[in-house]
Amino acid sequence: NYLETRRNPIFAETTEYFKNNLRLLKLNGNIKLHHPSNFEGGNYLININFKNKDDLKKAVSNLKDVCSNQILEKIINPLKNV
Repeated sequence: NYLETRRNPIFAETTEYFKNNLRLLKLNGNIKLHHPSNFEGGNYLININFKNKDDLKKAVSNLKDVCSNQILEKIINPLKNV
């Protein structure tokens, strides 16, 4: 972490910003949101793991809540918030 911060401080700061806001989204444990490689580009990736139909329904419900959360806008468009 220390070396990454020294070598590429902007990337390290952006990663920290992403992680902090990701915690505020309160995604279920079975949902993972991944940023674009090196935060370049606009394609984010969501992984959903589920065991049964009820798990999937809970994940979909959580995703609906996340979509209406203003924190998601901060994650997707970090430069607008600077």
